[in-house]
Amino acid sequence: MASTVMFLTNSRMKISAMSNSLFSKLKNLKKHLPKDRTNIVKGFKFRVYPTEEQKQWHDQIFGTTRYVYNWALQRAEEYRKESRDQGETKKYLSEGDLIKEMQELIKDRTRGYGWISNHIQANTRNAVIKNLSEARLRAAKGISEWPKIKSGKKGKQSAYFHNQTFIIEHPDCRCTCKRSTCLWHFRKKGASYKLPRVDDIGEARLLVSYAQSDGAVPLKVVFHRRLPVGGYINSMTLSRDSAGREYVSFSVTYDGGLAKPDLTNIKADEILALDLGISRLATLSDGTKIDNPRWYVKYQERLAHAQRAISKKVGPDRRSRRRPSNRWLKQNKAINKIHRKIADKRKDYTHKFTRETVDRAVEGGYKAIAMETLNAQGMSRNKNLAKHVLDANFYEVARQFEYKCEEAGLHFVKIPQFFPSSKVCHKCHHKFDQLTLNMRHWVCVSCGSEHDRDLNAAKNIQEVGHIMLSTDKNTVNQMLDHLDITAKV
Repeated sequence: MASTVMFLTNSRMKISAMSNSLFSKLKNLKKHLPKDRTNIVKGFKFRVYPTEEQKQWHDQIFGTTRYVYNWALQRAEEYRKESRDQGETKKYLSEGDLIKEMQELIKDRTRGYGWISNHIQANTRNAVIKNLSEARLRAAKGISEWPKIKSGKKGKQSAYFHNQTFIIEHPDCRCTCKRSTCLWHFRKKGASYKLPRVDDIGEARLLVSYAQSDGAVPLKVVFHRRLPVGGYINSMTLSRDSAGREYVSFSVTYDGGLAKPDLTNIKADEILALDLGISRLATLSDGTKIDNPRWYVKYQERLAHAQRAISKKVGPDRRSRRRPSNRWLKQNKAINKIHRKIADKRKDYTHKFTRETVDRAVEGGYKAIAMETLNAQGMSRNKNLAKHVLDANFYEVARQFEYKCEEAGLHFVKIPQFFPSSKVCHKCHHKFDQLTLNMRHWVCVSCGSEHDRDLNAAKNIQEVGHIMLSTDKNTVNQMLDHLDITAKV
C-alpha cells in the first residue's frame, strides 16, 4: 500500500488484539496516548526480498485472499438477487454475516473449504471481507465504482497481517523488557508493539508467523529509514506489484505533529501559496518556479516500442481460451517494468517536491500553505490534457501537502475550486474574462500591471487563503459574489 495513509484523533486510541500462535490472547486493549500531542497513524513501506520457499507461500497467501474476496463478492450478489426476487426486506449481506458464513464453511470439512485455513489466518480473511464491505458501501454512496472480480494475472496483490502475527528483532535494542533481542516488545499483560530507540534500524530483522510454517520465520526486509520512537504498530500489509516486487507496509500510531501557530492577526505574507500547472508543476507566491519533469512523456517512446513488440507475439484469447506464449508473458513483464519505473520516479519526485516546499515554509516562518482545489478527474476527461494532468499527479500532491503540514505544525487551506485565480488581477481585483490557456502573460486593462499567469494565480490564492484563515466563510462568499463566482465554501 500504498502509499502514506494518515488520520488524526485527539481521543484515546483503542486497539483490539487477537490470539495467535506466537503470543497470548489479548482482549479489550486500550492505549492512553498523550492528549497534548496530535496522534498520527502513518504507513511505513519497506522492500522485501523473500526466499524461494517464501515466494511460494506468498503466492498461496495472495491467491487465497483473492479467492476469499471473489467468493464474498459473488455470495453477496447472489443473496441480493435472491432477496430481490423473493421480496425480502434485508437485501444485503453484512460484513459479519459473510465472516460467519465463511467460518462455517471452513469448519465443515465436507464442504471442501478447509484448505483456506492452511494458507491464511483468520485475521487475514476477515480483513479481506471487511475491505469488500467498505468498497460496497462506497459504491452504494456513489463515491466509487462497484467492486469487480479480482484477477491474479494483473494488478497489485496484498494481504493483511495482524500485529500479533509478526515481530521485529534487533541486537542493539535498548528497551526495558527482558528480551535481549527485540525491537517491539509487550508490556506485562500484553499490548501493542512499542517502538524503542534503536541506533541502526538496518540491522533489524522481521519474523513472520505464516499459516504454512511452524513458528516464526525470518523475512528479509530493507529498513531504509527509522520508525517513530515510542509509536505503536497496528498491522502489516504484504504486497506485490505488477513487476513482481514485494513490500511490507507497517501502520504505526505515534505522537507526531507540532502545535499549529495562532492565526490571530495573521498576515497574507505569512501564507505560502502555490499554483499547480502543467507547463510548470508549481509556482509559489514567493516567485519560486518548480519544473514539471513529465516522466510519462520521457518514457513514452520506450513504452511504445515495447508495446509494438508484444503486439507481434501470441497473446491470450478469451473466445478460444488460448493461453499466452512464453514470449508474450516475458514482453508483458518488460512493459510492466517500464510502467513501474515511471510510477516510481513520479512518486519520488512528488515526495521530494512536497517535502522541500513544507521545509521552505517552516524555515521561512510561514504559518500556513494554501493551494487551489483541482478536479483532477474532471480535467482528465479532456483528451488533449488527460495524459499531462495524470502525469502531474495533482491529487497526490494535495494529499501529501495535507498530512505533511499536519506533521510540521502548519495550517493547510484549499481555496474554492471555481475561483478564477488566473483571470483576476491580484493588485486591483479586475477580472479579465478574455484570458485563454495559451496566454502565459497578460496586462490588466484596469491598472496596467503586467502579470505572469502562474505567479498572479499564486498571489490570488495567497490572498483568498488569508481571507479564509483570518475571517469566517461569509466573507469569502461575499468576495466570490463580488467576482460573480457560483462556488461557495
